[in-house]
Amino acid sequence: MLGPSQKVTLQYDSTAPYILQAYAKPVVVTSGNAVDLFVETDDKTFCKYDEITDAWDSMAYLFPGFEQIKNLSKSHKATLTLPGGIKKQNFSYFVVCENGARDLSNSSMIKFSVDFTLKGYFTVLWPNDIHLNQKEVTLHAELSKYTSWCKYTFGNETDIPFEDVSGEGLIFEKELTNLKDGEYQYIIKCKVGPEILQDELSFVIDTSAPIINSIEDGNKTCFPEDPVHVAVEVNDSSTPFSYSYQLKNSKGIVIASGNVSSSPFDIKMENLTIGDKHSIEVSVTDGLGNVGAIKKSDGFLVFSSNDTKNCDDKQVPKMNYTEDSSSCKALKVNIKCQDNSKCKVDQAGWAYTSSECKSGNYSTPFQFNKTSYLCYFIADEAGNTNAGTVPFTVEDKDGDKILDIGSCDKCLDTLAGASVDITGCTDKDNKDNKPDEDKDKLPDSFEILYNSDNCLLDKNKADSDGNKILDGQEDYDKDGMTNYEEYLDSTDPCSADEKDTDGDGILDKDDKCKKTPASEIKNVIKTKSDKNYGCAPSEITSVGTTPSVEDEKKPGEEVFPWGWVFIIFGLLMIGGGIGHLYYYQQQRRKAPSKTGRAFFIEEKPKAAAKQGFNLGEKFKLFERRTTEKLKKKEERSQVFEAFGGEEKHIPHVEKILAKEGVSPIKKVAQIFQKYTENKEEIQPALSSKEKDVFEQLVDLSERHGQVKNIPEKQAKDIFKKLDKIVKTRHKGKKK
Repeated sequence: MLGPSQKVTLQYDSTAPYILQAYAKPVVVTSGNAVDLFVETDDKTFCKYDEITDAWDSMAYLFPGFEQIKNLSKSHKATLTLPGGIKKQNFSYFVVCENGARDLSNSSMIKFSVDFTLKGYFTVLWPNDIHLNQKEVTLHAELSKYTSWCKYTFGNETDIPFEDVSGEGLIFEKELTNLKDGEYQYIIKCKVGPEILQDELSFVIDTSAPIINSIEDGNKTCFPEDPVHVAVEVNDSSTPFSYSYQLKNSKGIVIASGNVSSSPFDIKMENLTIGDKHSIEVSVTDGLGNVGAIKKSDGFLVFSSNDTKNCDDKQVPKMNYTEDSSSCKALKVNIKCQDNSKCKVDQAGWAYTSSECKSGNYSTPFQFNKTSYLCYFIADEAGNTNAGTVPFTVEDKDGDKILDIGSCDKCLDTLAGASVDITGCTDKDNKDNKPDEDKDKLPDSFEILYNSDNCLLDKNKADSDGNKILDGQEDYDKDGMTNYEEYLDSTDPCSADEKDTDGDGILDKDDKCKKTPASEIKNVIKTKSDKNYGCAPSEITSVGTTPSVEDEKKPGEEVFPWGWVFIIFGLLMIGGGIGHLYYYQQQRRKAPSKTGRAFFIEEKPKAAAKQGFNLGEKFKLFERRTTEKLKKKEERSQVFEAFGGEEKHIPHVEKILAKEGVSPIKKVAQIFQKYTENKEEIQPALSSKEKDVFEQLVDLSERHGQVKNIPEKQAKDIFKKLDKIVKTRHKGKKK
């Protein structure tokens, strides 16, 4: 019997892929906790990246889509979460890609830098990434620059203020009480100058004793001289654990005891009684000192190895596992060997791909925060073995480190790098999720708080004033921010007086210097009666004035048009001057003598032609002379341009462009080399627009590591621009 035919597409590719460009965005990270890495290849590929090596098998990090043939792509993007505690640091990552034929690409480099000092940063956040055995916690934040306020968001609790315990805007605290056991993650935001800094603060409250779910020690043993392998599964959020055990016979006599720091563990067998049933009692203490109750195993029978009836074991052992999804940050997996006789998981390990998973020494539980593969090797005391790999699908599509399991992540499309709380939602998400009866983007509580006759915000009407503009899009106080933006910033939508533009803790209505630089905010004058209230020393002149304060026109206030007054006055002065000149010329023709008789100025024959030379002709003469001066100035300018950026030849460049048999990309590389070597000689011969082309070439080279790595399309574009410059110059010379 033949089945239905199917179409199979085969592709042959003998060429290695090539990385066209690899870069980070942003190149300089000044805020947030993530950066995006981008790779473009000329063939469909998978890609890896690593900060230490470009050896394919040793590279640690994968771009999404790896090891799935259908996801081969020419464009790749990975979001890299930055390590904590960074202030200022440069990063570089090797990138290598592989096509479907397993051909490797060239190695490229992605570089970016982190500089949180530009906008300020958190120097201390506590408690963070720890477990606590207490119900009361004081959130603690310290910042590098003066901060006007700090607030936190946790679910529906938004914009809860901290207390400035330093009195200097540098240390903030908030006491939390009556906390329940569980995971906590807060969004912390602080205003440093005009910037809002955000970060996450997470911890676990665990005051409960750990509970042992199971103890796996096998059903029987035929080799009483060999150690018993014990696997303990614990239900508790804290790690690590310590284990206390006792091995007892059926009469309750302790045969062996001890303490170990990890599970699974081995117990050395001594004085076991053939035919008797033995059991193991275990108690667990978690990392916070909580001690759990003692639990007893089901026990195992002891047989002699010569007992063929009970010890002829040819059954292959099985590997069982249990999943614990009680945490929203990691899937916990416990593994154990199951067999009639004594058996153990001899080795186990995990990796993000099945091909890279290797077994080795291990301890449980495994914790996975993304899709992973667990590999194992198990064996029983009869020598029967088993090995395999088990995939565990763990999804976090938006990469916010809150898993998409159960009801954990309530905001599944969070932007990369955004700070989220334990529900996976940002501060904005939490505010948008509040009850909003009229769907105008303003929650009912906000509209109730600010609704008034002069600021209509009816929670039951999307357009409270009936002007066909939704309440969320209105700007009642005319400060340039919509009511919705005011809600997100926790400011008054009905009054512009409640703003603090520079974040110095002084409202604009009282602040004499509304735009104080962030670096000087801690030095502003805080005395309200001072005429320079809210100003830093650099904003105060020697005579005590504050030049940074602008004279602002208040609504409805009329400003006298002094500018027009001065213009009219100037025109009158010019008119008076012209009239005076005219009168003076007329009076010179005839003037009374000291004796009271009139006298006439003797005129020479040539002067007769000047009889009609009046004031109008003088203006014509002035205009003619002005035109001649401008013409001469233009000629001089052309002469200087000839010696400046308008030379017809660009040193070292034209010879390269004129070469035959050389590809445009190689010509661009040669021009770049000549330009960098002879920059001081070439630049003076370039116009500003021509300099831009050369600087563009330099920027592309720096961005891609070297000229040969510039994408072909961009390299050809640069070549065309350079060629056009030379041709335009020669065309001008022929004219």
